[in-house]
Amino acid sequence: MKLSVIVTTYNWPQALHAVLQSLVSQSQLPDEVIIADDGSGPETRQLIETFEAPFPIVHAWHADDGFQAGAARNNALAKVSGDWIVMLDGDCVCPPRFLERHLRLASPGYLVAGNRRLLTQSQTEQYLESDQSAKEFFDQAGAGKNRYVPLGSLRDLRPKQWSLVRTCNLGISTNDALHLQGFDEAYRGWGKEDSDFAVRAVNAGLKIRMGQLACTVLHLYHAEADRAQLPVNIARLEQVLASNDYLPRASRLKD
Repeated sequence: MKLSVIVTTYNWPQALHAVLQSLVSQSQLPDEVIIADDGSGPETRQLIETFEAPFPIVHAWHADDGFQAGAARNNALAKVSGDWIVMLDGDCVCPPRFLERHLRLASPGYLVAGNRRLLTQSQTEQYLESDQSAKEFFDQAGAGKNRYVPLGSLRDLRPKQWSLVRTCNLGISTNDALHLQGFDEAYRGWGKEDSDFAVRAVNAGLKIRMGQLACTVLHLYHAEADRAQLPVNIARLEQVLASNDYLPRASRLKD
């Protein structure tokens, strides 16, 4: 199975560098990494062009026109060549066996919903300013809270629990993502484009597989994004919840 990783980013090259370093250290390397860039400046482009990795890195950039995470991810999805996709945010550092464990749970027809451990501001500053490997820091920050637990069939006990899904840590087959026509680009500003994606996936017959205690990332601290658009996005999500629709209202991936 060919593995593609999509990393969403916007103007935080130091964090993106840490995420890419953690991907280089994986026990199961990706076949490609696609940077879903929501309009970052030249420092991010320079980082991507000069970063040394044992896999190709594709820079999927579009012009900065406000927070458009869904559109950025769709831009990256259009460039995917793998069979299975793991989506990450550019502030989510992966432990060494993260992708290996994601692939253990991978199956067409399922969304693998991983989880995150939120770091404090001081922990984040310590990590970004240190020369620790992702493994060393994860072991220290995790402190026994992120151990792998197989769980087996228990992972499939909540197949319609769309609220488990966060696109900062999500696995899905490429065919399923394209069948959903990606993310609804009508969502602008922070919030709910990932919930919309999950609800539409369930409407389309896909199932949620819980990745907790297997696929955990460390989420670097940052100030909250502007949430002025959130009430509008919640209203959009409520319309989708009230319907059986699985296709987005706006997407560059529409047939």
